[in-house]
Amino acid sequence: MIRKFSERMGIVKASEPQLLEVSTNLRNSLWNIIFIFLINDWVNAKNPFRNSTDRTTRKQLENIHIIIVLKVFKKPIDDFDFDTHINSLKYRILKGEWNLIYEELEEICNISEVKELEGFTGFTVALNNILEKENSAYRLVNNFFTTITNEEEIKEIERVVNQDSFDKIQEVSSHLSQALRHLKPDGDLRNVIKESISMVETVAKVLEPGSSSLGKALNKLEKGKKINSLLKEKYAKFYEYTNSEDGIRHALMDDANIQIEDARYFLIACSAFTNYLIEKHRKLQIN
Repeated sequence: MIRKFSERMGIVKASEPQLLEVSTNLRNSLWNIIFIFLINDWVNAKNPFRNSTDRTTRKQLENIHIIIVLKVFKKPIDDFDFDTHINSLKYRILKGEWNLIYEELEEICNISEVKELEGFTGFTVALNNILEKENSAYRLVNNFFTTITNEEEIKEIERVVNQDSFDKIQEVSSHLSQALRHLKPDGDLRNVIKESISMVETVAKVLEPGSSSLGKALNKLEKGKKINSLLKEKYAKFYEYTNSEDGIRHALMDDANIQIEDARYFLIACSAFTNYLIEKHRKLQIN
């Protein structure tokens, strides 16, 4: 994040990332993006996230908001009124509890009909731009809000789900989604680590069919001269730790000792390692 002029000059103190709050500026900005993406077309205004040749009709938007009422707000369908619903949505964003803003917006982003809308990718990019600009501690990664704020780390995680040609990508993505779902201060951090490790194991099974051992997969890469022996040893030791008696896999580590930075490290490291193994697998297939 680029600090503002007054902060750079020391005129005002640099603000801390918003971890347990949502400022008025951030609330207003989030509402503006939601309005542009999910409401603007309803009032016949141009939506910059979509092609002018592919406009969403009022009926489509009404159907989507009905789904939001049913799945997110859990309100009776026979009480649905579009204008009343929009006012309620606006109130939730501008005045509601900070955590519910992220929770409900996350649910909306995971509704299949919303993800299929023209411009959904632009919408998520705009959300992250606002979160960064307003110094939020969260980013939307694979449609889940996480406390990862380093843009390069986010890209590494997102690259996992974009490995379209890998035949087990759905299984890998499922483990990633579960890890992201729990990566929050009060989340199941043990599960974040377990799911992150499971991503690596899934790829290992493809590299060495019939085995869940990463060691055998690494041996195959080394035999094919696709990995440096020192790097292979490093990864093998990392994986060995997760399966040792003191490791996370054996559930002997006290939950209180697992901090969010531990879970974040495993998620990022395993995402990078997963991408690495997939690329090596592709080269083995070619040769």
